[in-house]
Amino acid sequence: MSKKITCQNTGLIYLAECTTCESSYVGYSIGNLPKRFSNHKSHIKRNVKSCRLTNHFLDKDHDLVRDKNQKEFDNSLVKHVRIKIIDNVELDPNLCTKDKEKLCEEREGYWQHHLKTFEKFGGMNVLDSDQRSQSTQS
Repeated sequence: MSKKITCQNTGLIYLAECTTCESSYVGYSIGNLPKRFSNHKSHIKRNVKSCRLTNHFLDKDHDLVRDKNQKEFDNSLVKHVRIKIIDNVELDPNLCTKDKEKLCEEREGYWQHHLKTFEKFGGMNVLDSDQRSQSTQS
């Protein structure tokens, strides 16, 4: 019997697609997805370049209304991004945060490689993740 995966699970690997320019990003969250995307949205709204996904929306002209209220900002962002859960890493609750991140990063690297979300293919991910993906293929 397979386990049902929802956005409330931890250890999620997700695919974020910019619907405006058709660029993709693979990321992970050791927490749940709503919390992770709340962080992404906050960084975009406050103009904080914290990862390749937020950098994309800060660098591209996608007509985001960052200077308006939160609801208007959320509505403008929803027009440009589509999120899909693509994997779930089983995380032992007794593991430290660093070990949980390492497990998720390895799986994230696999998906970045598999889905070709690197910059050289028109995606948002950087090639240093390619090293992580090779360790999961061995």
